Amino acid sequence: MNFNPNIHQTKDGQPLTRADGQFRLNLNWKKTAVDRDGRHHAPAIHGPLELDEEGYILVQPEKNAVKAPEQVFESSGQKIDPGLTFNHIVHLTNEHGDPKRGSSGDFVLKPNWKDLATDRQGRKYNPKVHGDEISLDPEGFLKVRRRGEVHLVGATNRTEAFINKYRRPGYTYYVMNDDGGRMQAFMDNDWEPVMTKDGVATMPVGQARSANTKAFLMEKPIEWYEADQRKKRERNLLNTKQKTAPKDGQYEAEKSSPLR
Repeated sequence: MNFNPNIHQTKDGQPLTRADGQFRLNLNWKKTAVDRDGRHHAPAIHGPLELDEEGYILVQPEKNAVKAPEQVFESSGQKIDPGLTFNHIVHLTNEHGDPKRGSSGDFVLKPNWKDLATDRQGRKYNPKVHGDEISLDPEGFLKVRRRGEVHLVGATNRTEAFINKYRRPGYTYYVMNDDGGRMQAFMDNDWEPVMTKDGVATMPVGQARSANTKAFLMEKPIEWYEADQRKKRERNLLNTKQKTAPKDGQYEAEKSSPLR
């Protein structure tokens, strides 16, 4: 496993290693470890706590929501295709481990599903977040209560909603203000603006810098982003080693200073 400052021990800026050459883990590494999106461990998102070769928590979506085989059921002479997604957290399975369905074709909920259900961020039911009534989306996760823009209390929620509107698999996203030619600088580094029928996807950010300031949505293939992040970490580690390395003669005893 490569060195990761989130979970590995250091001394004087240098990584500590075990006798077998592996980096030493912090005693509380399970609490400090994050995935590549900066999220701490959440069973509903990550499954068992496992680390990848870079020291980040593995995201295991296949353990969160498993797409059941498409089936068509008949009830009262009508064909039913629920089109739902099986979620092992809230749905029952039969003795063979297959999703259990009712007579209408819907997946059968566990008796205590309300206590087990989580939203896509791994959060349990909270009336302030999920509304007065517990309800599930088509993929078996708790529905988060919709908020009108007037009720938004922070830029983070607006930004997440803005990104989710255009998100597609295999890409990572960044919202930026095009100040001082930043967009061109990003494009030179493999970021591309997300395009809509009206042009680049934008969102208003108020009077933060100037009147009618807008933010632009940029996207980049996630494998390119992760490769860049690895290079960045390697560069930072090298810089740390260079800054903390002793200078010539720094720890050498002077001849005029006898040892005591």
